[in-house]
Amino acid sequence: MPKIDMNLLKEEVPTTKKSTVVHETNDSKPSISIYDIVKKEKKKCKEQVGVTLDKEIVDKLKTVVIDSNINMSKLFENLLMPLLEDVKIKEKNIEIYNNKNKLKGRRKSE
Repeated sequence: MPKIDMNLLKEEVPTTKKSTVVHETNDSKPSISIYDIVKKEKKKCKEQVGVTLDKEIVDKLKTVVIDSNINMSKLFENLLMPLLEDVKIKEKNIEIYNNKNKLKGRRKSE
């Protein structure tokens, strides 16, 4: 086991003057924030839907997800968007579906 040199513990640690470097420029250009450069995406409201599929289909979907390096949700979005492109949303149908498939404690009743 290594020995601790006790003489080192008694030595004083040298102190240094602390200073802050300030870069002053006379440019009249406004500073650019990183948030000005990064593309801002609108947040989408997402909802979870449960589906039951044959095991063979699920296994194939899992294979495609791993091979494509995307997640399952993105795969379904990519597959369904062309199919649903011309569908008009009907609020009445959404309400009927939600009431028909309501799970206790899962949805807030409004």
